[in-house]
Amino acid sequence: MIVDELLDCTAAAPTTLTGDYLGSDEHFATEHLKHLVFDYRDVFPREEVTDLEQHRTDLSADHA
Repeated sequence: MIVDELLDCTAAAPTTLTGDYLGSDEHFATEHLKHLVFDYRDVFPREEVTDLEQHRTDLSADHA
């Protein structure tokens, strides 16, 4: 199955990535992911995750 959905990575291990689903496909989420109180999360094999992007927020910028 090829899925082109956004994932917010919350943990990385040598062979897997864990993350929160950021997409809008409710059917996909309920069928394939673990439902938490407010969102969906799951563990994915690294070889199935493509097009990784890294985003950082400068937390000190608000206090300058």
